[in-house]
Amino acid sequence: MTEKKKKSRKKSKKADFYNAKVGCWNCDTPSTVEFPKGITVPDYLMSFEPICLACGCKSLKPYLEWKIEKDIMKDLVLHHRVEQMSHEHGTDVKNDHHHIG
Repeated sequence: MTEKKKKSRKKSKKADFYNAKVGCWNCDTPSTVEFPKGITVPDYLMSFEPICLACGCKSLKPYLEWKIEKDIMKDLVLHHRVEQMSHEHGTDVKNDHHHIG
């Protein structure tokens, strides 16, 4: 195969894919993954369950969904800690959500 044909083949193969960010629910690692054109990131992740390159599990999510869920979990944990501290110390901690930025 000639050098020109090899380059052409690489380009056409590369053109069949696109990059998208994902996040791993298990190890909290964001990364960029190649996806085949013609299928959305959520559909691909549900159908093929690719593995995380950092930890090897199958819990990848589209980046925006992963980021939002992580932020919600962080806020829930923080809210729980504030409530727990107020019960332990017998004080009423005013919840003005100053921690949300």
